[in-house]
Amino acid sequence: MTQEILISEQPGIAFFSDHYRERVCGQNGIALFYEFSAVRSQPAKLPIITDVCIDLIFYRNELTGQTGVYLYGPPKKPYEMTFEGRRSYFGVRFISGFSPRLGNFRMPEIIGEVVPVCRESAMKELVLAVSKDWSFDAQIRNFLNSYKMLSCDLQRTCPQELCAAVIRYALESPATLTLEKLERITGYSRQYLNRVFNANVGYSVMNFVKILRVQNAVTLWLSGQDDIVSIAADTGYCDQSHLIREFKKYVGQTPGKYRRLLNLREGSRLR
Repeated sequence: MTQEILISEQPGIAFFSDHYRERVCGQNGIALFYEFSAVRSQPAKLPIITDVCIDLIFYRNELTGQTGVYLYGPPKKPYEMTFEGRRSYFGVRFISGFSPRLGNFRMPEIIGEVVPVCRESAMKELVLAVSKDWSFDAQIRNFLNSYKMLSCDLQRTCPQELCAAVIRYALESPATLTLEKLERITGYSRQYLNRVFNANVGYSVMNFVKILRVQNAVTLWLSGQDDIVSIAADTGYCDQSHLIREFKKYVGQTPGKYRRLLNLREGSRLR
C-alpha cells in the first residue's frame, strides 16, 4: 500500500511550546506556518527529531521589542532545541527537501546548522515585513508578499529541476520508491541521481527517502493509530522491528517512549 507523506510539524515544538498553532500553506514551497511562545523567563528546551525540512523562525522579545530571524537547517539527528524565554515566535516550515531562495544559503551547507540571518540584506526585508504586525494572519500575509518578491526572478538549473522531480516522487510514494524505479522514471543511472541529489540537497536519494518514511510513521503514530504493524507496512518497512529500529535512530526514542514523552506534556492531543 502506498502511503502519501503527511505534512507535519516538529512534534517537540507543537507539544512542548506555549500557545502553539499552525496553518497549512502548500504554496511557494511552504508546508505550513506556525506560531508559539516561550512565556517563562528561562529558556525552553524542545525535543527535535531528524527530518529533511528547513525552518525559518522569527522572534520578538516581549520585553524589549527586539526582532530577529534564524534559519534552521534540517536536523542531522535528534537533539534539544533551545528557545529564549519571554519571546514570541513565528515559524515558516518549508516542504521536505525544498531549499528556499534566501540569500546565498544552500541546503547541503546548512544541514544540522542554526544560522542567524538578520544581517543578510534580503532577509532584512522579510524581518521588516513580518515585524509590521505581530498577529498570525498579518505575519503570514506579509511574509508571502515579501517572499514572492524575493524569489520571483530566480530560475532553477537542470540539475535542480531533476532534484525537484525526485523529491516530488519521494513525497508522493515514500513507502514504495526505490532507486530502480527512479532510474526507469527519469532515465538516469542511480550513480548520477545520487551525485546530483547529494550536491544539491545534501543527502543520498535513499537516505532522504528513509527520513521521509520515519516522518510519515511519526505522523501516523501520533495521530492515534495504535497498530504498529500496519504503520510499518504502510510506510515501507519490512516489519515492526525494522520500523522500531529506524524510529529510534531518527527520533531518539522507541515509538512507545516517544508517545509517552509527549503525553506528559499534553495528553489530550494523543490517545
